[in-house]
Amino acid sequence: MSGFVGDLSPKQEDKLIKIKEILKDVLTPEHDDHLLLRFLRARNFDVNKTETMFKKDLEWRARLGVKEIAANFKLPEVCDKYWPGGHAGFDKDGEPVWIEPTGMLDVKGLLQSCKSGDIIKYHICNLERFMKTINEQTQKLGKPIAGFTYIMDMHGLGRQHLWKPGVDLYNQITSILQDHYPECLKKILIVRAPKIFPLVYALCRPYLSSETRKKIHILGGDWKAALLDFVDEDVLPVYWGGKATDADGNTMCSSKICLGGEVPKSYYSQDVDIADDNMTERDIKRGSMLEFKYRVTKPGSFFRYAFKTKDHDIAFGIKRIESNGQKVKILETTRVNSHFVLQDGQVELETAGYYVFKFDNRFSWTKPKKIMYMLELLEPVGDLDEEQVSSKALNDNSQTTDNKQDEESNNKNNEINKDVENSVKEDRNTEKECNVMENDKEVTQEKVTELKEVVSSNDGSDVKEVENVVNKDTNAGQPEGIKDNLNEAQSEEKDGDTGGDTKGESTKEEIKDEMAVSVQEQDEYVVVNSTSESSTKEENIEKSIENKEESEKEERNDVTEIEEQVITV
Repeated sequence: MSGFVGDLSPKQEDKLIKIKEILKDVLTPEHDDHLLLRFLRARNFDVNKTETMFKKDLEWRARLGVKEIAANFKLPEVCDKYWPGGHAGFDKDGEPVWIEPTGMLDVKGLLQSCKSGDIIKYHICNLERFMKTINEQTQKLGKPIAGFTYIMDMHGLGRQHLWKPGVDLYNQITSILQDHYPECLKKILIVRAPKIFPLVYALCRPYLSSETRKKIHILGGDWKAALLDFVDEDVLPVYWGGKATDADGNTMCSSKICLGGEVPKSYYSQDVDIADDNMTERDIKRGSMLEFKYRVTKPGSFFRYAFKTKDHDIAFGIKRIESNGQKVKILETTRVNSHFVLQDGQVELETAGYYVFKFDNRFSWTKPKKIMYMLELLEPVGDLDEEQVSSKALNDNSQTTDNKQDEESNNKNNEINKDVENSVKEDRNTEKECNVMENDKEVTQEKVTELKEVVSSNDGSDVKEVENVVNKDTNAGQPEGIKDNLNEAQSEEKDGDTGGDTKGESTKEEIKDEMAVSVQEQDEYVVVNSTSESSTKEENIEKSIENKEESEKEERNDVTEIEEQVITV
């Protein structure tokens, strides 16, 4: 039996009677059998779980003031104009149809233009209207309405949709739909899913219940004809394969369906940050770097990152390590103003292998850096057992019916399907390897003194000697892989690799200036990859410098005294 009113088994009827008895103190006239059965179906007619779910929903509605939101909430203009989607009409069963050009969603622009709470309220208003429409259709047609048909057009979906705050917002909306409007979704029809879709879907799938996943249909190259199996052509807009248009001939029916698009910067009113509790905090010593090594098993994966530093900048870069040990730059190591602006982005990793992600502070000889970061390796989902996937489902963005173009699209789809099948066959228990390597090494008193003397000599040869000392220190006793990294980084500094935001400046000159300043101000002195200069050593160094300066001062006084005597004579 379906579990709807008029189609209940004796056991299901008994469960309905029990839940009504348990909840009798909180039920109102709007809590009819249709609504209670939605909660029961969502929990497989488990009375205890249904009771818990229903009471949590009542608490949520009271806390948020859902009735007040539905009646009086004023939708922000930017959300009304740029959040894609709209009610197109009803499907062949008389149930509502919602079409959403999901790929045209500029969630980052929207979150920079209005509060996330307002976007949540916008969706609550939509869901409340849908529930009202469903109830009206139930009364009108004299039969239970299962829910609404949700058509998601993924054309335009790209790496910008991997942005974490945007994904988190979308998953929050999904959770509200499942927890507080249970079983109001009839089916999800996904069309024009590009190659990146399995990756984006992997970020959302954990938030979908098993029952919701079973309602997903990923349509292939013949998606227009497939949509007409569910929706009449006079309801479906021409753009999506039907015959409906606006009065002015618009084939996308933009009077009903918001088409989304990039949000103009004139709407921007705020910056969007990532909550600190989602980030890890580390200290990077002066003259050191922090590295992360990942093993990527699936081509087409993405690396998502966000980081910020306190007070000073940092350099960031990504490399792939080939099987022969050669390093290939994926994201050039560049100094960024992460102490002013949160740095975030997504990088596609086209091939499998080992990748190294590094925060580099070796350009700074005087300043340690405190960094907060979030690093995530995103791999496409390969197991779509519950979802109903067309044999030609992915990477078909064609809009024509030309036979040649259709053939090309089908070939591409077949290639993608093979990739998905191969991914499923791979060992799913393969874990990402994350080796955090921080190059820490104690430098002896002799080397520190040698560097001090080089700087204080100020005879023009200091940078050369500093380089020699640094090379000896950083390579001594290091594993072969770290030696390579250090030597490579030093050569990058010569080529300007870590100076992306300070083009034209000499790294050597910066080292010289910073070291000179540290001596002049008698600041704590730094050596590349130094981790533990003891306070005793520092005191000895300072005393040595003071004694040397005092000696030089006495020599200058002696010279002055001799000159005065000569003048007198």
